[in-house]
Amino acid sequence: VSSAIASVASIGEEAAVALMRAGAQDYVLKSNLAKLAPVVEREIGEYRTRLERHRAEAERREAHAIHEAILENAAEGIVTFQLDGTIRSMNRCAEQMFGYASAEMVGRPIHELFDGGRCEPCERLLEAVRRSQEDRFALSGIEVTAVRSDRSQFCAQVNASGVRLAAGWYLTLFLRDVTEQKRAERRIREQMERLSSLRRIDLAIHSSLNLNLMLSVVVDQVAAQLGADVVDVLLLDRGTQSLMHASGRGVVSTQLRRAACRLGEGAAGMAALRNSAVRWSASDAAQLGPRELQLISEGFRHGWVVPLASKGEVLGVLEAFFRTEPDALEDRLEFFDVVASQA
Repeated sequence: VSSAIASVASIGEEAAVALMRAGAQDYVLKSNLAKLAPVVEREIGEYRTRLERHRAEAERREAHAIHEAILENAAEGIVTFQLDGTIRSMNRCAEQMFGYASAEMVGRPIHELFDGGRCEPCERLLEAVRRSQEDRFALSGIEVTAVRSDRSQFCAQVNASGVRLAAGWYLTLFLRDVTEQKRAERRIREQMERLSSLRRIDLAIHSSLNLNLMLSVVVDQVAAQLGADVVDVLLLDRGTQSLMHASGRGVVSTQLRRAACRLGEGAAGMAALRNSAVRWSASDAAQLGPRELQLISEGFRHGWVVPLASKGEVLGVLEAFFRTEPDALEDRLEFFDVVASQA
């Protein structure tokens, strides 16, 4: 930002134009130097004004660049949208979170990013903006189910804000993918529930002289914690070398529960004979016994069997049957084994 004032003896119109184009802000004739001081004073004022304007513009550009850098590098997904519910922008984290480029989402309804086409924080924020005269609003800690571009879902924690600027409302969602956090919390809850179940089983074993009551507690707790469709206890009759039904939960045919299972026969018989756990699935049908084949015919697809033993002597088996494959497999198997060793 610079200024120049020319002093000339005389000047024509074309020369004056050329002088101004060359960078002079004004000119003064040498025959009238008394006008120089006011011209210089005026030019100094204009120079200062231009300097301040340039400085303000530079600061504005710098602030905008910093703002954009913060948005683009934020650890949260940031989505801005308009009063009509259409998306204005998405930062890099939001692009990665949802699998969309910001450019392809601009102008599309923000509700497309959420399960069922409904975004509770957006609706609450828009309602607050339309009803109130306040210049800013904020909502926090709202959990929603968000939908990625491939239609997979994730749990998101959302904070929302609205600020009234000169150009209108600036509405923003700040999102964190808390799927792993929720999964960890659920696992901790399940582990605590399983510990409570083990305590109840232990209490039943050591405080009850009623075998039927004790077995009833065991099958109830196992069914609840494994999510099994059927849980049975078979006890070994040493006289006949057969496993006989003693207690159970879930619906299977009466014929199945009345039938004896000889040692070494099918999954239950092999678990008792070898004193080791057995797992089977419907795909193993060629290697299964009559009991497992009957279960498969009744719609069960997976079975787990563990021996019940005391001081190395097998007393029976604990069975769990599932119509669909259970999730969190390792955790459930560990619980199943612990129950068997405890019982």
